[in-house]
Amino acid sequence: MSVPHEFTETEVIKARDFLRGRVHEKSKIIMGALTGNPFVSYGEVAKYMGYEIETEWDGDRVGNLVGAVSYMEHACGNPLLSAVVVVAATQTPGKGLYNLGKELEFLKDDADMIAELTFWKDQVFSIVKRWGGHNS
Repeated sequence: MSVPHEFTETEVIKARDFLRGRVHEKSKIIMGALTGNPFVSYGEVAKYMGYEIETEWDGDRVGNLVGAVSYMEHACGNPLLSAVVVVAATQTPGKGLYNLGKELEFLKDDADMIAELTFWKDQVFSIVKRWGGHNS
């Protein structure tokens, strides 16, 4: 199935639950340090959702889906779950995470790379602390 242009609340919740589950299965905090690998690629999200990424636009729409997950999580007072979704080749998040961070005022509009990486690290740590496996 190709990636839809818009997503239903059911699709966003399905993606959210997938991401939370993967974080829980693959990582935890032990004595204040992150262990395991909480990251999921955009391709893995697409595959789980039953989508085929055939064009760059499809990839952007999967990014929109994980962004919608983060909006939902933010509204509930949770960290931005899209921070654990990365580009497979670079193991880094897409630009959408930083744009969302600016929109939600976690980052300044003129944030440099260090500020962006710190924001990303903090979000990932908060995600694993919240949904990771048994934390010590």
